[in-house]
Amino acid sequence: MQRLEEEVMAVSIVKETIELQSVTTDANRNAFLTKKINLQGRQRHQLLQVDVFSDAFPSATYDCEIVITAYPSIPTNMDYDPAGTLVNRYPAGGDDSVFFKERRNELFNSLSDGVSTQFPSKEIAANNTTLFYTDHVYVNIHVMSENPNQTINNIAYSV
Repeated sequence: MQRLEEEVMAVSIVKETIELQSVTTDANRNAFLTKKINLQGRQRHQLLQVDVFSDAFPSATYDCEIVITAYPSIPTNMDYDPAGTLVNRYPAGGDDSVFFKERRNELFNSLSDGVSTQFPSKEIAANNTTLFYTDHVYVNIHVMSENPNQTINNIAYSV
């Protein structure tokens, strides 16, 4: 009789911050930020849950995408909005390269939270079975300003 053993994975809690005094968007109103987070090497990993918290009030209203991937995310040629004024969005949340994606609207100097939506949803993410083997993940942030070449001060997230 052969005995089957279920492999048990240790759970690691990763807490990171992304804090920038200022970001200036380009002529297309885009700024792309990437932060590499190192994980324990030579291990199989599974992303179980992601929480994104805006730690500060920005100096201007902006839209953003936050994407977690195994490698730096490359912007697409797809539009973010139907008018085509916000361009070069990240791949869709259902793309195989994307572990997590959140769209946010950050409001200038406001106590109320902006609108946000994420993929997978919090309910579905609780049953996530996606495994990966890289020794790192990347937090990619796409900031989209209201005006070209706009500087936005006081950007801060906890992930």
